[in-house]
Amino acid sequence: TTACGTDATFNGSKVRNENDLQMEYTVFNTTEQHDFELEAGDSIVVDFEGEGGNVSLTIQKDGEDYIYAGNKMQTGSFSVGASEAGIYTVTVEGKNAKGSIHVFVEKAEE
Repeated sequence: TTACGTDATFNGSKVRNENDLQMEYTVFNTTEQHDFELEAGDSIVVDFEGEGGNVSLTIQKDGEDYIYAGNKMQTGSFSVGASEAGIYTVTVEGKNAKGSIHVFVEKAEE
């Protein structure tokens, strides 16, 4: 069955693992959270493609203040570096959104 109207929360695909969160969606009206374990010098990379609606994204270390907060994200890529080791929580919220997002860890060069 297919979901119609504004009652649908998510229609699409999700892939998640330790260092990766990928979502492609035709409907995204919910919130997704994913924890990444980073070492100092690692980065969280975000590739986003918006085809409609609104997507906001926050990155927070160990429940502290946000190190990144963006609303009404535009298509593009960016990275946020980790100055300290810890658990970094990425929260993605969609409102009538259509498109895709890929969030992944880029390890610091040794």
